[in-house]
Amino acid sequence: MNDVLDYLLNYGVLGVMCVLLLLGFVVPRPTVQDIKADRDEWRLAYETEAQAHQATRDALASANERAEAAVETARTANAILSVARNQGGTS
Repeated sequence: MNDVLDYLLNYGVLGVMCVLLLLGFVVPRPTVQDIKADRDEWRLAYETEAQAHQATRDALASANERAEAAVETARTANAILSVARNQGGTS
């Protein structure tokens, strides 16, 4: 019994750490740092892409407003020309 206890005290912690490392529950520090760096790069890429999409949406909204203004101008011009044609034909 004393030999088992000595064995566990001497090699048990190392054995447990090796098993945890192999199973992926414990990860080396450089691996964690690499994962954090990758996470930061992806987050920056996402934020940049989100800003680009927002700029695209803003440009589309602006183009839509200009198109609506052009349609309204065309309707006004058409109404003026219709009135002018009707007045010109009656005189």
